[in-house]
Amino acid sequence: MEQGMSLQQSVDELGVLIDGCYRRWYTALAELPSYGERVDREVLHFVDVCRNIALGNLHWRQIFSHI
Repeated sequence: MEQGMSLQQSVDELGVLIDGCYRRWYTALAELPSYGERVDREVLHFVDVCRNIALGNLHWRQIFSHI
């Protein structure tokens, strides 16, 4: 609302931003090159760990922002 938008406009804009993030994420995953089954599995595990770290930081931020 500090940006001159109503609450609904802000939520709508957030939805657009999140959709874009998911689109880029899944496009990047689809474009990962293949290095063979074993390496591909390890790469996907690494990518999943990176995603979980980012999600963990987001969740911690949300928890501590309410304290």
